[in-house]
Amino acid sequence: MAAISGEPAPTMQPLDSYIATRSDEAFHQAEFEANIDDYYFTLDKSRRRGPDTHIVVMPIFTGDAAQEAKRASGVLYFDSEEGMKAWARSHSDEASQSRNGHWHQQVHGYEDRHPDLVGMVRDTLIDDGYTLEQPFLHVRPYSGSREAALAALATPDYVPVYVLLGVGAVLLVVSFGKRISARQARDVTDGAA
Repeated sequence: MAAISGEPAPTMQPLDSYIATRSDEAFHQAEFEANIDDYYFTLDKSRRRGPDTHIVVMPIFTGDAAQEAKRASGVLYFDSEEGMKAWARSHSDEASQSRNGHWHQQVHGYEDRHPDLVGMVRDTLIDDGYTLEQPFLHVRPYSGSREAALAALATPDYVPVYVLLGVGAVLLVVSFGKRISARQARDVTDGAA
């Protein structure tokens, strides 16, 4: 991924061209123009272990006809409604309205099949009357610059490891301290006897 961040961004293309030319690589940078609409929904998944997941989902379409027929080619994922609205504001200069009044938007991001929520996204869209095109894309738009987003993706998140190591070190020190105190107490009682 670090190598990708140094490469130029892929060429902007219509969504149907992007879908037709995408490769089988594990990581896909997504640069395409798509129709979006005002419809979005939120999904929450609670977990017993690990953090809960909360995302905002917005369907995307290859054009006006697909949008009017509710044939979604994929979805955009955001971490919050505020994040989605901030993205829309920051990319408003890349949006245009079609003759039919639909919004056409340039999208810069990467494909991210949110593993916990793929089924929930599919079921929600189908329940709301959408048909899902194949392949169906799951795209996370960059929240800031492409370079910053790719650098963040390439940087491993070591915070949980450091927390576990820190807790382990504290427990080791406490355990060692108790052993020394117990030994000193035993030595004192042995010396007094």
